[in-house]
Amino acid sequence: MAVDCTIPSNPDVSGIGVRAAIYAQNIACFLPVIVNLWDRKISKDELKGIKDQSIGMLAVAFAILLTTIILAKGAGGDQTITSYHAAVVLDLSWMNNTSTWIWFILFVHYQSKRDDRPPIKANWSDWRDALLAPLLELLGRNEGVGGGTEEISIVKRIRGIAQRIWRFLSEKPVLTLGSIHLSLMATVGIWLWSDPSKFGMPLGPSCDPTLTVIGLPARFSSQPLRIASLAMYSLVLIPGLNLIFPFIFFLLLHISYNWSRGRHIRFWGCIDKALGAISNALGLRGQTSSTPSTSDSSPHTAFLIVGLALLVAINTLFIVDIELTLRRNKGDQNGDGQWGFGQVLALLLLVIPLRDAWGALQDIWEKLEGFQKQFDDILRRECLATSVQVVEELERLVKNGADPKVKSWYNPFRHGIMDNMDLMM
Repeated sequence: MAVDCTIPSNPDVSGIGVRAAIYAQNIACFLPVIVNLWDRKISKDELKGIKDQSIGMLAVAFAILLTTIILAKGAGGDQTITSYHAAVVLDLSWMNNTSTWIWFILFVHYQSKRDDRPPIKANWSDWRDALLAPLLELLGRNEGVGGGTEEISIVKRIRGIAQRIWRFLSEKPVLTLGSIHLSLMATVGIWLWSDPSKFGMPLGPSCDPTLTVIGLPARFSSQPLRIASLAMYSLVLIPGLNLIFPFIFFLLLHISYNWSRGRHIRFWGCIDKALGAISNALGLRGQTSSTPSTSDSSPHTAFLIVGLALLVAINTLFIVDIELTLRRNKGDQNGDGQWGFGQVLALLLLVIPLRDAWGALQDIWEKLEGFQKQFDDILRRECLATSVQVVEELERLVKNGADPKVKSWYNPFRHGIMDNMDLMM
């Protein structure tokens, strides 16, 4: 890099406060997911909690991109963001968009294990129908055709179309917002990489910052980097269509895993027994069944966890790339360490997603306490009167996470379950 090159500072984008807030918010999104999956089931309320958290994260993502557009256009004043800082914003935007796929993975898990209706089987045709159903409803393909000869008035047609559009947008708001965010991000990316020298505040002919891509350094002026970036952002430009490739990827993990379990029953049976032995040795419960039924009609969802692990790895990679980019260009930046209104506001706004994450964890903990308390009470009633219905209720609570081998944590002064068994002798 040239000695006389100085990158204008922009602490509201690359400041430590903004970065720390976004990193923490991304990490916080995974905490309720881990706890939700502890019992290998996702309830409707748990899915709603993840939805609210993802929408909050996408709101921050939209704010960052819209601010970048405003600063690059110079609305109300001079252009105050450089192409270098816009590249950092795009990396942060990719991180924020992973919340869309956290929700989608849990949605697949929920639809595969739900109790109120038949689960969606792990095959391409069933998932194609499930994902296309909202689109067909939007187009009016699912509505019956009246047998009368009277034509529907224009007002009713417009009202029906508006209602279908609203249902389409509001039924899966995370996917809707995630798709729009991808398109907006792609627009900024194509704008930037079409001609970086004309984006926002000029860097100057002698400035050639170093970006980091998958841990490797790449000059901002690199032609292969420019071509690859334009190709990547072009793939996610069109709303709706930009969801197809991630859909296929995560469903491929899910469907391939279930296909493999059906073809290689003995192999996966050995794996299940080994995991069950490890789980018992570590004293874990509610995690892995030592003798799972390979003939269970409910789809297996273990490989969805692999998808979540990949999202964690992708977020970690983006954090490393951003920090390496800023470090490699640290000598050419002045003032990025200054604390201003933007950095303080970003940290203050972090309270909201952290509060949501803590609330989700508390709700899950209270639910587990409730199951354990019900189990204790029913077992005490069983000591006095044996009933088939009581036994069925106990089995339901055990399935939901109650453990007859541990003492109740909701009240340390009560007897443990195994102590209660003495009453039945």
